[in-house]
Amino acid sequence: MLKRKSGFYISRMIALERGLILTAMIMAAIVVFMSDKDFFKAASRAIIGSLLFFGIIHAYKITDRGIVNVLGVNTSPYFSIGYVVMGGAFFLTGLMMKNTAKTK
Repeated sequence: MLKRKSGFYISRMIALERGLILTAMIMAAIVVFMSDKDFFKAASRAIIGSLLFFGIIHAYKITDRGIVNVLGVNTSPYFSIGYVVMGGAFFLTGLMMKNTAKTK
C-alpha cells in the first residue's frame, strides 16, 4: 500500500478513481433510499454494489508504465466486503424500523 509520510493513502484514492461513475450511481441510489427510510432497498443496492466491486471496478495495478485497470474475479475484495457489511447494516436497520412500527 502506498503511503506518504503524512499518512495519506494514495492507493485508496486510486481505487476510488477507478469506477467513479458506477460508485457515484450506487452511492446515490443508497442515499435516496436511506432518505426515504426504505432500508431494504438501500440494502439491496449495497449488495448490487458488492457484486460489481467483486472484480469489475476499483481494481488496479501499478506498473512501470503507470496505473492500469485489472479485471478479474476477486480483484478488489475489501470493497466487496465493505458493501456487504453496509448492506447487512441497512437490512438490520430496516428490520428494527419495521419491528418498531409494529409495536406502536
